[in-house]
Amino acid sequence: MRLVVNGKNESRDWGSLLTSVVGQHPRRLELRRLYDGRLTPVKINAADQAALRLPLLPEDHIIWN
Repeated sequence: MRLVVNGKNESRDWGSLLTSVVGQHPRRLELRRLYDGRLTPVKINAADQAALRLPLLPEDHIIWN
C-alpha cells in the first residue's frame, strides 16, 4: 500500500504497523489519515508503545523524527 512518510512516497505491506515506519522512540509524530475525502489528524502519544502498534492504512501521511 502507498504511504507518505516525511514527505516521500513509500510502499508498505498491507497490515504494517506504525512502529514499522517510525521505530521505537520517535520524538515527534504526526499522523494524518484520509477521512471523508480529506486528510484528518489522528492523535497519537508517541511515548506510548501500544499506540505505535496502530495498523496503517493506504494514503496515511506520517511525519516523524
